[in-house]
Amino acid sequence: MADYVDQVMNRVYHVNLCSAGTRFGDEGAKQIAKALMEPAAKVRQLSLCRNNIQFWGTVALAKALGVNQVLQHLYLVENEIGPEGAAVIAKVLAETNQTLQDIRLNYNNIGCEGAVAFAKALEMNQTLKHLALVSCNIGCEGAKAMAKALETNKGLQFLLLSKNDLGRGGAVAIGKALGRNQTLVCLYLDDTNIGDDGAAAIAEALESNQALQQLHMDNIKMEQGRGAAAFAKALAKNQTLESLSLSYSNMGHEGAVAIAESLETNQSLQRLELWNSNIGCEGAMAMAKTLEKNQTLQRLKLFNNNIGYIGAVAIAMAMETNQTLRVLHLCSNNMGYVGALAMAKALMSNQTLRSFSMQGNNIGRQGVAVIAKALETNKVLLRQCEAYYETDSESEEE
Repeated sequence: MADYVDQVMNRVYHVNLCSAGTRFGDEGAKQIAKALMEPAAKVRQLSLCRNNIQFWGTVALAKALGVNQVLQHLYLVENEIGPEGAAVIAKVLAETNQTLQDIRLNYNNIGCEGAVAFAKALEMNQTLKHLALVSCNIGCEGAKAMAKALETNKGLQFLLLSKNDLGRGGAVAIGKALGRNQTLVCLYLDDTNIGDDGAAAIAEALESNQALQQLHMDNIKMEQGRGAAAFAKALAKNQTLESLSLSYSNMGHEGAVAIAESLETNQSLQRLELWNSNIGCEGAMAMAKTLEKNQTLQRLKLFNNNIGYIGAVAIAMAMETNQTLRVLHLCSNNMGYVGALAMAKALMSNQTLRSFSMQGNNIGRQGVAVIAKALETNKVLLRQCEAYYETDSESEEE
């Protein structure tokens, strides 16, 4: 393996050694690290995911990072690095390495200690642009440490902390940091157990933050309404956020209505995702009203929200005049034949939509037929017709 690794590292810019069966472990990582330390090493992106790399393999890679000044992207997803290994890598990033721009340690259980180590590194390192710590068990204290680092760090642009139990305290700390940080452009906080109050804290920060462009907060429960209300208020003021995902929030129609109303004046948001958020026909009607006025939103995804035929008809009517929306996904919304009929009428006049899906809506063969007829005039969505036939025909036969 050593000869192969040397040849690859010296000739190729992107190396993918993610396990497809055989995991080379620490010994393999040591050989790769040795190759990285050679002056002839050219590799810019190195993927070592799922290879059972543990502490000593991580130590070897960290040592290589202290010497190598070429590698820019390092992916170590799903290994066994742990808190100690994370601390070793973080130390090198803080003290010597100034070329690595992207490191991904998802599913490595680095814990709070590892997160704290990376936070300290971020206080010193201004080169790292992308840090992914998804499902790393960093906890509330780890989140607070990362938040503190964000207050002074001027380099990090992408931070992924999804699937960590950050709690309300972690969210409040991150919200405070966002009020000061003006370089982070993308933040993932999906499934982090921050709750309604935590969501509100993040949203409130958006009123002053003018850097963040993408925010993903799926599976954050907002049943009490504070989070959705805070996001609505923020969107009325913020003019830099371009993409917002609040799917599986269970915000209900009141939250959806508030957000929709804020988009009547917001001129920056281009993508909104509210899958499985229980917005109902009232929320859909509010979104439809917004689509009649908003000329910025380009992608709207409302999967599984039980908008029914009333909500579908309202959105369809809005689409007859809206000329900016490019993507509209309304799968599993129980719109029935009446909803399909309204959508068909909209598709005959709308020529800007590029991606449209409404599978799982119980539209029946008649619904399929009217959509197919509409697509005879709307050529940009012709290929989508195949999906309607396959999905609905099969469901009826069953």
